[in-house]
Amino acid sequence: MVDKPDPYADLEVVTKLSRLYEALSLLYRRTGESAKAENMKARRLELWLHWDQKVANNAFVRRQLDAASRT
Repeated sequence: MVDKPDPYADLEVVTKLSRLYEALSLLYRRTGESAKAENMKARRLELWLHWDQKVANNAFVRRQLDAASRT
C-alpha cells in the first residue's frame, strides 16, 4: 500500500486486494466478528462490480464477481 496502488485502475491490484478481503472475511467469520466479515465481503463485491462495469462481458471479471457474490 506504500506505492498507493489503485484497485480501480489496475486489474492485478484488484485481484490481490480481492484475495485479501476474502481472507479477512473468512478470518473474521471464524472469530465470530460477523459484521467485519460482511464488511470485507461487501468491499470485495464492490470492487468487482466496478470492474464489471469497466470491462463489460469479461469472463475473468464475471467469475470473480460471481465468487464474491457467493462467499
